[in-house]
Amino acid sequence: MSKRLHALSLSVLLLVPGSTGHATDLKNVLTDYTLTSWNEKEGLPAGTIFALAQDEDGYLWVGSDAGLFRFDGVRFVPWSSLSSVALPAAPVRSLCAARDGSLWIGFGGARGGVAHFVRGKLQIYDERNGVDPGSVTALLENDGAIWAAGSRGLLRFKNGRWERDEKGLTLSIGGVSSAYTDEHGALLVATSAGVFRRVPAKQQFELVTAASNVSRALVGDGTGHLWTTDPVVGFRKLDDVSSDTRSTERGRGMRLLYDRRGNLWVATGGQGLWRVRAPAGGAQTVERATSLTGLLGDGVYSLLEDFDGNIWAGTTEGLNRLTPRKITQIVDLGIVQGVEALPGSGVWVGTVDGLVEFSETGRKIREWNQLDGARLTALHVDERGTLWVATTRNLSRFVGDRPVAVDLPPSQSPGQIQAITSDAHGGIWLYDQKDGLLRWNGKTLDPAGDALELHRARVIALFTDHTGLVWVAYGDGTISTVATNGAVRTYGRPDGLDAGVYSAIYEDVDGTIWLAANGGLSRFVDGRFTTAHAGPNFPAEGLTVVVGDGRDLWLGTSAGIVRLAVMGFDQALASRPVHFKRYERSDGIAGIPVPLNLGTSNRRVVRAGDGRLWFVTARGITIMDPRAFDDVRPPAPVRVEALVADNVQRPAEDGLALPPRTRTVEIDYTTLDLTSPMKSHFRYRLDGFDQEWVDAGMRRQAFYTNLPPRQYRFIVAASQEDGSWSEPVGVWSFSIQPTFYQTAWFGLLCALAAGLTVYAAWRLRLGQVRKQFALLVGERARLSREIHDTLLQSLVGVALQFDALADGLEPASKKERFVRLRKQVEEYIREARQAIWDLRSPRLERLDLVEALREAGTQVVSGHPVALAFATSGEPQRYSPRVEAQILRIGQEAVLNAVHHAHANEISVELHFAPDTLVLRVADDGCGFEVGGAAHDRHYGLTSMRERAEGVGGTLRVESGVGHGTAITAVVPMAGHA
Repeated sequence: MSKRLHALSLSVLLLVPGSTGHATDLKNVLTDYTLTSWNEKEGLPAGTIFALAQDEDGYLWVGSDAGLFRFDGVRFVPWSSLSSVALPAAPVRSLCAARDGSLWIGFGGARGGVAHFVRGKLQIYDERNGVDPGSVTALLENDGAIWAAGSRGLLRFKNGRWERDEKGLTLSIGGVSSAYTDEHGALLVATSAGVFRRVPAKQQFELVTAASNVSRALVGDGTGHLWTTDPVVGFRKLDDVSSDTRSTERGRGMRLLYDRRGNLWVATGGQGLWRVRAPAGGAQTVERATSLTGLLGDGVYSLLEDFDGNIWAGTTEGLNRLTPRKITQIVDLGIVQGVEALPGSGVWVGTVDGLVEFSETGRKIREWNQLDGARLTALHVDERGTLWVATTRNLSRFVGDRPVAVDLPPSQSPGQIQAITSDAHGGIWLYDQKDGLLRWNGKTLDPAGDALELHRARVIALFTDHTGLVWVAYGDGTISTVATNGAVRTYGRPDGLDAGVYSAIYEDVDGTIWLAANGGLSRFVDGRFTTAHAGPNFPAEGLTVVVGDGRDLWLGTSAGIVRLAVMGFDQALASRPVHFKRYERSDGIAGIPVPLNLGTSNRRVVRAGDGRLWFVTARGITIMDPRAFDDVRPPAPVRVEALVADNVQRPAEDGLALPPRTRTVEIDYTTLDLTSPMKSHFRYRLDGFDQEWVDAGMRRQAFYTNLPPRQYRFIVAASQEDGSWSEPVGVWSFSIQPTFYQTAWFGLLCALAAGLTVYAAWRLRLGQVRKQFALLVGERARLSREIHDTLLQSLVGVALQFDALADGLEPASKKERFVRLRKQVEEYIREARQAIWDLRSPRLERLDLVEALREAGTQVVSGHPVALAFATSGEPQRYSPRVEAQILRIGQEAVLNAVHHAHANEISVELHFAPDTLVLRVADDGCGFEVGGAAHDRHYGLTSMRERAEGVGGTLRVESGVGHGTAITAVVPMAGHA
C-alpha cells in the first residue's frame, strides 16, 4: 500500500489575547512539526474520521464512516481482513484502547451499539445486551469499568454486563456529548444540562457547572484547570468554582487534546486545527493549520497523541500526522552561498545578495543587504571574529557593524575571489580564479609560495588547522598543505587520497583532519591518509560536507544528513557493517545538503558556539542540535500479521496447519513504527527452506511457492535507526500438511512394496538361472556321455588294437613303439575323462604348470625328429586353475601345430613369470605362413588359442612369414587371477 508524505511548512495565525482583541502574526507557521497525510490514494477509504485510538501493541485504530481500520504506519488494513465476524453496518464514532489490551468500539446511527475486540475475538452488544439505541459518542475506562456515553445517556460495563448509572443526577439528563477522566481519576461527563463529575469514593455524580452550550469535549491541562469546547467557542477554561466562561476564541469546537509538551490542541468543525501555547497562563498563542496550509480538511473530528508524541488529526478528507521536529529550518533566505560561525555565539549566513546574522538558536539578529547589485562570492570569519566578505565588486571586512573595503592593488580583480581563509600570522589567503592562490598581509597581495602545485588546478576548498597549516583542495582530487615557513607538500592517490574530488576539510577536537569527497571520506592522522569509500557498508554516497559535535561525525550526503560514530569509520575500513543514523526530509531537514557550487567554495556547514550544527541545504538552512538526538527510541517490535495461502487469508496463529497441496504462501509482517516506518528495512528466513537471510528492503511481505509439506519457522527482523538489526526478532511457526502419498506410512508401504517386488524379481531370476544351470549341467552330462560312449570307447578300442598288434610284432623296437602309443592313448583317455568331469587337465592335478607344459610338449614331439627346448624365467607361482589350464592348452596346441603343420626341426617353449603378467612364447623354425592370408584363416587351432587367451583376459600375438618360422606369444594379466 503506497504512502505519500507531505512535509509542509504550515502557515499559522498567531493570536495574542488582550483586553479588546487579538494580534495576528502570519509568519509563524507550525514549524515545530512535520505534516504527513493519508487519504484514498494511500488506501484509506473516503469518509469522516470520528475516532482514533492506539492499542498497547502500537497499532493505530481509525474509526470512520467507512468502518474500522488498523494502521501500522504504512498499511491500512480493513476490519474485514482482520476477522471473519463482521462489524455492524454503521459508522465508527468512538474508540477506547483498554488497559487489558482490548479494544472497545462505539457505533453511530440509529441503532448504535458497542463491540469488544479482545485476543482476536469480537463480542457485539446491542439492545439485547442492554445498550440503548443511538450513537455512542464516547468510550473510556474509569474506576475499573468501561463507560459508554451516547445520545441516550451513560452506561457502565462491569462484571460482564451493561448497566445505567445516574446516581446524583438531579437534573433531567439527556444525551451525553463527551466524557473525560481527570488527573484525580474522577469521571466528568458533559450533557445539555451541564458538566457533572463522579468521584469514585462518592459513587455519584455532582454538578460542576451549568452550560449554555453543550460541551463537545473536556480536557485537563495538568495544573488543575479544565478546558472545554463547544459549537460556539473554540476553547475556554471551565472554572470549577464559578460559571464564568470568558470566551478566548470563536470557533466550532469538536475535540480537545492536551499533549505532553503543554500544548492544547483544538479540533474544529470548519476552522481547521489549532494549537494553543501556554493555555494555563501568560500570553496565549494560537496557531492554525487549515486546508490552505496543508491539512487535508478544515473539519477536524478526532485527535490523538501517540506513544512517540505525534499528534494525529482525523478530518473529513483523511488522516493527518504532525510529527514534532528536532530540527529547525530557515527557508526564507533565498539562495544560500555559505555559513560562518562567530567565536562564542552567532552565525553568519551568506546569500547571493546579502548577509544575515543569527543567534545560536536560529533567531535573526540583523541583516546586511547593501551589496548594491553585487553578488556575494566568498565569506570567512577569522580567529579574531572578523568577517571577511568577497563580492563581485570588492573584498571587505566588518569593523563593528559596518563593512570596510580592502584596498587591493589595481591589478587585482576582486570579482574572481572564490575562497577565503586566514593563517596564524593574521594573513588572509584568497583563491582567485585568474591569479590562483594569493596571500594578503594587510598591505600587499602576494602569490602564496613558489610551488607550481599551488597554481595548477582550481581550488575547491581552503582550510587552516590549529597549527597554522593551510590546507588546499583542488579540482583534480589532490590536496596541498602550506606550512608557516612557506613549505608546500602535495598529496594524491599514491598517498591514499582516492575518493574523488575533495570539497570540504574539517579538524576535530583531537586534531584529526577529515576530508569529504564525492566518493568517500578520508582521514589524516599521524602523518598518513586512510580512506573509506562509499558503498553498501558506508553511507557516504555523494558526500559534500563533514563536521563533528565533539563525539560523532555528521556527514552531508546526497541521501540526507548522516550521524556516524568515529569508530564507524574504522568499521568501514575493515569492511564491516557500519551503524549510523540518517536524517531525511521526513525528519524535517530543509532538503538535502547542497553539493559543490561551481561559483563559490564557501563553507557549507559550521558548528555554532552552543554545539548546534548549521547545514546549507537545498531549501535554506537546517539547524540540528546533536543533544536532541541522544535519546534513541527502543526498536519497534516486529510481528507477523497475516498469512495468505492460495489466495485465502488465514490468521497468523502460531502452529497454524495449512492443508495439503498448498501452492502459494504470502506472509505479511510489519514493525509498529508510526513515526518513521519507511526507514525500517527487513530481512527474513524460513527455517526448513531458506539457507540464508533474505533481504526484503522495505517490503513487508514474503512470498513462497510449492513449499514441500513439513514444519516451518518464519523469522523476521527489522533494522533499527542506527542500521543494526532488531532483537528479538519476530518468530512464527506453521506447517503444511502432506497428502496421503506424502505421508510416512505411505512411504513405508511403498518401500515394503518395492522390497517385495525386488524379492519377487530376485526369486524369478534365481529360478531362471537355476533352470539355465540345470540345462547346462544336463547338456554337460549329455556331452560327457556322448564323448564317453563314442570317442572314449573308440580310443579304448584303438588301445586294445595297439596291444594286439604289439604282441605279434618283431623286432622288439617296433613292439615297444606300439606299447608307447597304447600308453599315450590310455593317457589321452584318462585326461579326456577327467576333463569331462571337472573341466581341468589331470596333469595340473599332479604337476605344476611348468612341468605339465614340459610333459605335454615332450609327448607331442615324441617319435618325431624335432628338438624341443624349454626355458622359464621369473619366480614360478601358482595361478587359478582356469588360467593354468588355458595356458597349458595353448602351449600344447602351439607345439602340436609346429610338429604337424610347420614341419619344424626346432621348437622353443619359453614361460616368463612376472608379478603382474604371465607370458608364454612358443617359436619354431618351420615353413611358416602369411599372417592374415588364406592359410592363416584355415588354421582353426590359432582361433582356438586366441579364444582361450581372451577367455582369461589375455591376448594372443602371432608372428610368422613364409619360410621364416612362427612365434606365438600369449600374455595373460594376473589382476584377479592370482
